[in-house]
Amino acid sequence: MKLFVYDHCPFSMRPRLVAGLKGLSIETIILPFSDHDTPIGYIGKKICPFLVLNSGETKTESTQLAAYLDTCSTQQVLSTTTLSTNCQTLITTYLKPIVALTAPQFISLPYKEFQTPADITPFQTREETFIGHPLTQTISKFDHYQTLITQFFTNAQLFLQSKPNTTLTMDEVALFAFFRNLSCVPNLTIPTTIQSFTTTLASKAHINIYTKLPN
Repeated sequence: MKLFVYDHCPFSMRPRLVAGLKGLSIETIILPFSDHDTPIGYIGKKICPFLVLNSGETKTESTQLAAYLDTCSTQQVLSTTTLSTNCQTLITTYLKPIVALTAPQFISLPYKEFQTPADITPFQTREETFIGHPLTQTISKFDHYQTLITQFFTNAQLFLQSKPNTTLTMDEVALFAFFRNLSCVPNLTIPTTIQSFTTTLASKAHINIYTKLPN
C-alpha cells in the first residue's frame, strides 16, 4: 500500500499515526504542495491524504483511512473511529490561531512539501487569506495568539483520556496532529501533559517532530 500525504497536514497525520503505531508495511509518500498531477491522476482532485491499495483501489477521507488501517492487523489502536462533535468544535474554534502560528514554521523548517517557490507561494497565499493578515505579522501578534492557544490546550487536555499503552480515541488522534505542529513554534508555552502525550506517540509511531527555529 501507498499513503500519499503532506507532512504538515493534520488530516494526513490521522492515517500516518495509526499506520505508524501499528507498524504496518506501508509506503508513505510526501507530495510536493505544487504537485497536482499525482493526486488528480489517482483520485481526480488535488487533496491529501489518500491511500492506494495493492489492488490499485484508492481510498480517501482521513478518519476513514485511519479506521481502515486499524483493521489491517489484529491488534487495534483505536477505541473510536469517528471524531466527536465537541472535538471538531474545539478544532474549528481555534484553527485560525493554530494556523497563524504554525504556517510560518512550515515554510521555514524542512517540511518536504515546501521546497520551492511553486510550493510555498500558493500555500502562503491561502493561509494568509484564512487568518486575515500576512504571515510576517505573526511575531507582532504572538502574545495574542499565545493566549488563544493556551485556551486551546486547556480545553484539549480534557480529551486526553487514554492511558499509556492503550487504544486511542479518534479525538486524540486528531489532536495529536495539532499538538505536533504547534511543537515547532518558537517560544510557545506548551503544557507538560501535552508535551508528554505528543512526544510519546511520535516516538512510538516513528514520526518526526521538527526543531523550533529561534525568532
